[in-house]
Amino acid sequence: MAEESDEQIITNLPESSEANSPLFDHVLSKIRSQSQSQEARYASKQLGVLGKNFIDIDNFLDVLYSLLDSNGYIRKVDDQESPNKFLYTEEYPDIETNISNTITFEIVKRAPASLSAGSEPFRGTKHYRPLYLGDEKDDREGGRVIHMQQMYDNRIRFRCWSSKYEHARRLATLMESILSKYYYVLRGYAPVVIYEGRDDSRNSDSYGNHRFQGIPLELFVRTNERVILREQEINCIEQNISIGRSI
Repeated sequence: MAEESDEQIITNLPESSEANSPLFDHVLSKIRSQSQSQEARYASKQLGVLGKNFIDIDNFLDVLYSLLDSNGYIRKVDDQESPNKFLYTEEYPDIETNISNTITFEIVKRAPASLSAGSEPFRGTKHYRPLYLGDEKDDREGGRVIHMQQMYDNRIRFRCWSSKYEHARRLATLMESILSKYYYVLRGYAPVVIYEGRDDSRNSDSYGNHRFQGIPLELFVRTNERVILREQEINCIEQNISIGRSI
């Protein structure tokens, strides 16, 4: 069972008191009513402050890269070969490399979060609709703006590659120690982070003129992702529908 977030705060933002378009009012009313019985995990009580927990999966991957880079794990072109350094790149990168130790990553599964009590990741009742956080005046485009969040379950697969299986195994152990060491750092950006372990498969692949042995590792991450809906967007839909009916 995925662990629960330590931060479970219901926002008490002021509701809109301004006159809105009928369609916007209808959408806002539906969002509010459907969210009343659901808990919103919100990292900051102030809507204007983007809490750390509001980070999408792409930004989470950026955080992970920054963590590895700033702590000297990522090997650069001019670096000497070291068992504690590796090339870190997307799966199926665009360029070839002569660096032996390489860790690739990819998102192998992503779906709305499963929040049923006792359920395993990706099983049980889906968090299939965004939660209402509040609405406020839209200073950028006029009208109102609705703030929501959507929770996603993500499975990230790392593959630890090296020219020898022994080196790949040691590289996998290094990545495991990094995920353990910086667990609480990563938890600052996602409410649930679980290292699920090594896959029982062993990969062997050719890349350029090189043959690599690979060991897969899997990381489960639950993200709280900000969704913003502007009144102007809804008005555009309403106007397009009216134009279509008049043709």
